[in-house]
Amino acid sequence: MDNNVFIVPFYFHLVFTVIAIIVLMIQFLKYKRKYQFFMGIAVSVSMLLYINPSRTWHNCIGIVELVLLAASIITSIMDKPKNNALEAEAVSVPETETTEAKEEQA
Repeated sequence: MDNNVFIVPFYFHLVFTVIAIIVLMIQFLKYKRKYQFFMGIAVSVSMLLYINPSRTWHNCIGIVELVLLAASIITSIMDKPKNNALEAEAVSVPETETTEAKEEQA
C-alpha cells in the first residue's frame, strides 16, 4: 500500500473515505436523492487506486470517477425542480387549518 497518489497516507484516506461513505449513505437513506448515492460510490471507487500502481489502471479509475461525478451533477440538477415542489408542499398550510384558526380568532 505504498502508492503515493494522495498527499495523505493510506490510513487517513481510508478513514476519510469511510466517514464520507457513512455520511452520504445516511443522507441518501434520509432524503432519497440519487446524487448522494452516486457520490458515495465515487468516494469508495477512489480506494481502488491502491490495487494496482499502473498508469492505465489510474486512468480507468479516473474515467469511472468522472462518469460518477457527472451522473451525480446531472441527477442533482434533474431532482431540483421535484425537490422544490416537495419543499413548497411541506411549507404550505392546509386549508382546513387556516379556516379553523380564523374561527378561533373570531
